[in-house]
Amino acid sequence: MSPVGVLRNQDNVILVEPGNPGQVAQTIIDLLSGHEGRRDIGERARQTIQKHFSWNSVCSRTLDVYREILLEGAVLLLPGIAPEWHERNGGQLDS
Repeated sequence: MSPVGVLRNQDNVILVEPGNPGQVAQTIIDLLSGHEGRRDIGERARQTIQKHFSWNSVCSRTLDVYREILLEGAVLLLPGIAPEWHERNGGQLDS
């Protein structure tokens, strides 16, 4: 999962223009001087990270990829049988 798909400006992140140190500095000053909603943004950022980028989430998605690769590979390991079996069973391994 890419951060681009889950980060939303002023919701769970404050985005600044790349290569603009003045904007970065001003954003930091704003946050330190009591930016309205900074706690809410911080809390939503924490929830987003826990949901999409925690070790459990990353491991789960990695295991899903491995399972998919292994299931596709299982059909390939049955030379001479796999194409007919695959057509008959619609690619389902539990048939």
